[in-house]
Amino acid sequence: MNDYYSNPSLSHSKLSVLARDPVEFKARYIDNPPTWEPPENDSLVFGNLVHTMVLEPHLLDDRYVVAPQVDRRTKEGKETWAKFIERSEEKQEIDGEQFNDAIACAQALNNHAEFNAIMAKSDKVIEDPIEFEYLGMEMKAKLDIVIPSMRLIVDIKTTRDASFEKFRWSALDYGYDRQAAIYTIAAASKYDGCVIHAGSWRFMFATAQVPIAARRGLTPTVAMYELDDTAIIGGTRKFIELIDEYGERKTKNDWQPWFSDRKST
Repeated sequence: MNDYYSNPSLSHSKLSVLARDPVEFKARYIDNPPTWEPPENDSLVFGNLVHTMVLEPHLLDDRYVVAPQVDRRTKEGKETWAKFIERSEEKQEIDGEQFNDAIACAQALNNHAEFNAIMAKSDKVIEDPIEFEYLGMEMKAKLDIVIPSMRLIVDIKTTRDASFEKFRWSALDYGYDRQAAIYTIAAASKYDGCVIHAGSWRFMFATAQVPIAARRGLTPTVAMYELDDTAIIGGTRKFIELIDEYGERKTKNDWQPWFSDRKST
C-alpha cells in the first residue's frame, strides 16, 4: 500500500486536484518536498473507513482507533486519554458516531442483493493497484473491486444523497466519469495487455448514503449505478485534456489558473 501511494505517477485523484486548483497541485505534487498539505477531510476519512470495513475488514484495527469520550480535565480522563494516545500510534482517530455510521453503511452495502452477488464472485480482486502508461504519461489507479470474468469494475462511494439525480450531479462535480475512464483503461492494460476504450469494461458505482441526524438509526440507502459508454467516452476526453494540460503546465512551469491571465470580461 505504501509503495502505491508513494508512487509519483499521475492518478484520478491527482488530476482532480489539477482540474480544481493548479496552485494546489503544484504545492502538493510538484514542489519537493511538498509546500502544502490539505487539512483532514471528514468525508474522506469516513469514506476510507467504510472502504476498509467492506473490502479489508481484517485491517480495520490496524488503521483506525475509536477515541474515548472522556473529560480530560479530570485525573481519570487524563489517564484514559494518555493510554488512548499511547495505543493509537499512527492510526486514524475516529469518534464513536463516525464508527457506528460507517458500520451502518458497510452493513447496508453487504446486505444489498446486487452488491452481495458481486462480492460472492470467486475471481474478484480487491483493492487492485495498477500501473500503466497512457499518452506517454505514467499513470496509476487503485480499483476497489475487479471481476475479470464479468469485465466489471465496482467503485464504492459514500454520498449525502444516493438518489439518481443527486448522485448524477455529484458524479459530474467530482469527475467520476473521468475516474471511470481511467479505471477502465487501467483494467484493460492489466487484464487485456492493451488499452481499450469504452465498451471493453463495465464500470459501476456502489453508493451508500451517509446517515444524517434526522435518519440515524434507519438503514442507509444503497444504490448501484452503471455508467454507459457515452459517459465513459466523455470521461476519456476529459482525461486526455487534463493530461495535455499537465504536460503544458510542466513544460512552462506555469501553475496559475488560466482565468488569472484573463484581461477582460
